[in-house]
Amino acid sequence: MSVTQALAKEILSTSFEDVPRPAINRLKRLFVDHVGITYMGHRATGQALTAYAKEVSGRPEALLIGTKDRVSCEIAAAVNAQVCRNTDFEDSGPGLHPGPLITHTAHAVAQRVDCSGKDMLTAMAIGHDLNCRFFAASKAGPDIRHNNMVAAAIAARLLGFDQEQVGRALSVAWEFPIKSINYTGPKVDKRITALGMGNIFSVRAGLQAALMTAHGFESVLDEIDQMGDQYDLDKLVDHSARFEETQRNLFLKPWPTSHMCHMVVQSIEELVGENDLQPDDIISIKAGLPNVYLMPHQNNPHPARYWEAIYSTAWAFAMAVHRVPSGPDWFTDERIADAVCHATADKVEIVEDAAATAAYQALDLPAVDGWVEIKSTKGDLARSRTLNDTWGSPAMPMPDDIFHGKFMRVTEPSLSTVGAQTLYDALQDIENCGAVSDISALM
Repeated sequence: MSVTQALAKEILSTSFEDVPRPAINRLKRLFVDHVGITYMGHRATGQALTAYAKEVSGRPEALLIGTKDRVSCEIAAAVNAQVCRNTDFEDSGPGLHPGPLITHTAHAVAQRVDCSGKDMLTAMAIGHDLNCRFFAASKAGPDIRHNNMVAAAIAARLLGFDQEQVGRALSVAWEFPIKSINYTGPKVDKRITALGMGNIFSVRAGLQAALMTAHGFESVLDEIDQMGDQYDLDKLVDHSARFEETQRNLFLKPWPTSHMCHMVVQSIEELVGENDLQPDDIISIKAGLPNVYLMPHQNNPHPARYWEAIYSTAWAFAMAVHRVPSGPDWFTDERIADAVCHATADKVEIVEDAAATAAYQALDLPAVDGWVEIKSTKGDLARSRTLNDTWGSPAMPMPDDIFHGKFMRVTEPSLSTVGAQTLYDALQDIENCGAVSDISALM
């Protein structure tokens, strides 16, 4: 059996019961979390994409989150995934922020076919595991070329394809020209893309491939088998450790900023609270992090707009010092213009921690370490921890009150307190939902 057909067979044969309970629990939280932050992303960056979606869409199959508009599942999945990613509040790992693509592809197609919550979660599990395997098997290092195939696999599973159709959808998806990686490392200070990981393109490519296949389009077969120069094909079909990475490396974010500085954000919040530090008490903040945080867009103490602020590590540290609740309030126009917050961010110095860089480059996210030293009028303070020992990791999930608080802060401005709480309760019970469209109606 070819590699493509082996993957297609696995995609079809997997049942909900095959997915370990810890993986299901992580994916349920991923779904709740990413539906929530999509509301925040829509308010911040979704207006133009909503207008685009309404212009190009076909039949009304799935909701554009943050609106009352229903568009084709392809367009809804793509736009919702992009605005979700545009918050920098989404998951990380394994892979380059796969959560928005996986969540919104599954949710949009689930609305089209009106399947159960268990069916949707199974498709998400298949997609997340496939993402992990492609990511680990890449011979070129981290990239996003496989994301369109992940979206195609999720859609093919939910659309009820047979094995040959799944294989064809995967093959067609690979033929779409997706970049190996998007513009995540700006070469020019403050030149920041509004497309993040290019979710809108990857999702559309994957769903186009599936829908074209559904209508009888045929291209070359078994494309994945021709990719041995780019991927370790043996790793792709090895399912001996299936779903382990979903359990071990699916991180959620308590704070809307790049994930591998979260251990420092948490340490700052703790030290500020334990010592009752006020912003004026802070003399300096020095943090040791992986070298990625020395890039201009990450190491920018003076963000002037939303796109700069969500990537600014110094801004995140300043928000922790000022005890601003994690979420949209970090990025209001008034906050970004606040000279006092900028003065705090100016006190931040980021240096490379070599061990943290090595762990990051080895893609061992749980082992990435971060430390912080705060000089204050009340004395010198210091703390270090790994990402695995930080809220949001599989080993240290966000406490329920933190998780719930995040959801409410990102959704209440759109839904009201009662509406947000009603949706939260329904999403928490997604596993027992008989029809995903029933929950979508609450959005």
